[in-house]
Amino acid sequence: VGPGMPALTPCESHFRSGRAYGHHLVHVRNFMERAGLEPVEGASEPEDHISFEFQILRHLIEKQKSDGEREDEWLALQGEFVRRHMRAWIPSLLEDALKVEEALFYEAFTRIASGYLVWEEDILKDWGPRLEDDELMHIQTDSVWKGPLYDAEPPSSEPIEEETGSGD
Repeated sequence: VGPGMPALTPCESHFRSGRAYGHHLVHVRNFMERAGLEPVEGASEPEDHISFEFQILRHLIEKQKSDGEREDEWLALQGEFVRRHMRAWIPSLLEDALKVEEALFYEAFTRIASGYLVWEEDILKDWGPRLEDDELMHIQTDSVWKGPLYDAEPPSSEPIEEETGSGD
């Protein structure tokens, strides 16, 4: 957090796949589309940043009030988002924040956030999909492309024979 190399990167894809802007960011953006949220142009942080994920949660809670006819749908989306995204990585952020002296703000914030999310998950236990076997729930390091997966053979020292054409 801060200028230079940050001690913590409070983004879901960083914690769940080992690099920022990973495939979990795509999942958050897909969820946003389903929830009727537009990407924020010119945002300084990606949509899987902890502050942005709390904005998504706020949107879902506000929709329950403003769109009472679809309250069950919004509750289901809220339950899904808390389980599938926020609870899947914010506790790991807290663990890391406790190890980094410069991350005092994030330590305090993630303690509060982690407690809040446990409470949310309990309230929403009957809403949203059960995700125990959900592939997205498992933290998986993104594989980094390391080039072709074959052993290149050095070129032969034999001269290359030219093909002779027999067309004339």
